Amino acid sequence: MWVMTWRRFVLSVAIPISAVALLAPSLSFAAWRPEGPPAANVNSVAIAPSQSSIVYAATSGGGVWRSDDGGKTWSLPGDEMTSREVHWVQVDPADPATVWAGLDADGSHSAVWRTSDKGATWKPVADSYQGGRVQATGAPIAFAPTQPKTIYVPSSNLHYRTDDGGKTWRDFRVPNQDAYVIAVHPKDPKIVYAGGRGDTLNLSRSTDAGKTWRQIGIGLGKNSLKHLLFDPTDPNTMYAAGGVFTGIFKSTDQGENWSEIEVPVGGTSDLFSLAIDPKKSGVLWAATEDGLLKTTDGGANWTKSEQGTGRYLLKTVAIDPGDPSHL
Repeated sequence: MWVMTWRRFVLSVAIPISAVALLAPSLSFAAWRPEGPPAANVNSVAIAPSQSSIVYAATSGGGVWRSDDGGKTWSLPGDEMTSREVHWVQVDPADPATVWAGLDADGSHSAVWRTSDKGATWKPVADSYQGGRVQATGAPIAFAPTQPKTIYVPSSNLHYRTDDGGKTWRDFRVPNQDAYVIAVHPKDPKIVYAGGRGDTLNLSRSTDAGKTWRQIGIGLGKNSLKHLLFDPTDPNTMYAAGGVFTGIFKSTDQGENWSEIEVPVGGTSDLFSLAIDPKKSGVLWAATEDGLLKTTDGGANWTKSEQGTGRYLLKTVAIDPGDPSHL
């Protein structure tokens, strides 16, 4: 039988809180087991692409925690990050020791921070931008998969880009649109998508690495976009989602046209995060206010996959790039 063990969690109140949960891949009736930093709500989880035993957790008011053994034990490195409100954390695909994090900006500190020593020390991304501060709005950054030193930072109206891994930055705008999420084509770094809120359409595409943009996205309606994903086997197929009302959409023509996917949740429920299997087409995970959902057929059918999560509210899912059965 599968025995749930409570490790390194402090559960002091009987209300839903966010958590890190790991799914055991070897059992046909596998359930989630609690693991993670103590006494901290987790907003985001990131796994090092080239070393999946290293996991980072961005917490609400607790900074960025690190595990070197796949989540069994956790430490809180870096005094600069202690007690901060961190919205997201991402491991640099070109260097597992470099980690990026998005913080609440209070007007005097940069919202984007970076460490080059696995979290031992952190610094704001500010001194390399002539404007003085790379000021993001809580949205994760986007790496160009085939050109990982090219990084985009969405920041509502004024956005930022670096082509040297963050040494220097320049800003840019997407015409007629705010952008809350940026995604780069997995094979062609010149193709970039920006989703958010526009005058008429909420999605734009560039085919020249962001120099010019064209609005696309017929069928997305009035939904502000916060998530953009590519199918791992066919980049022409994309998935998009907003935040509230859990609207999830699918396109099979490079984002030109979209159709809404029916998701079995309440009409006003939040969609916290959307993740896609890096190796299997059509396998997605949606962390929603109504539970953790999974589809294996591109959204045609959904099932709940939250056995063992108890009263925790799951807000994020990270998939092991080396073994997608491990989450």
